[in-house]
Parts: sequence; C-alpha cells; structure tokens
Amino acid sequence: MRVVAEVASRLVGEAACSALLEKFLAFADWQSQRDRATGKSNSVWLSSLLEAAATASRSYEPGRGMQRFSQFAVSLMSLAPETASTLRRAFDGAVDQIPAADSLEIWRALLVARAS
Repeated sequence: MRVVAEVASRLVGEAACSALLEKFLAFADWQSQRDRATGKSNSVWLSSLLEAAATASRSYEPGRGMQRFSQFAVSLMSLAPETASTLRRAFDGAVDQIPAADSLEIWRALLVARAS
C-alpha cells in the first residue's frame, strides 16, 4: 500500500492520487465492516492506511497535500467512526508540530474527530 502511494504521489497527477485515496477509503470501509463483524481492533490496518494516505496526499502545490489528506481523514471518519479516536490523537500531536499558517486543514479534520 505504501509503495503504491509513494509512486502515485511522485509520478502522476491529481486524478491518480485522488483515485488512489478513493481506493484506500473503499479498503477502510471493507476492513471496518470486517472488524465490526469479528470484534477485532483496527489499529494495525489503520496505521498502515494513514501512512499510505499521507504519502499519496503529497502535492507540489502548496497546501494541497494537507487539504487532500484532511479530506481523506474526514471521509474515513464518516465511513468508519471507530477511527475518530485514533485520528484525534494523531491530529492533536500534528497541530503542535505544523506551523499555524499551514495547519488550517488539519484543524478542520481535528474538529470533526473531536465531535465524533
């Protein structure tokens, strides 16, 4: 998953990266339903998914990568509400590390995570 995301973020344009993120959301939906049916935790697949999505979200256009990843995270929380607590912890740490001028999109996703 990570290797595909790396290639997509560096060699192809917006459409391919967006399509890849949509595939990641479909995987998350399937995995989340499977976890609910079996009663298993989501931590292993979720960390890999978030890493791959962050990689695929990178962009040469300023601010676009952060926006794309934040939109992905909000969609993920909508599909799999049990991911909100993990994302909330990740975003809580990220907003402290990212300059305020660049963190608007992360704050938006963090507000959704906190409300979930």
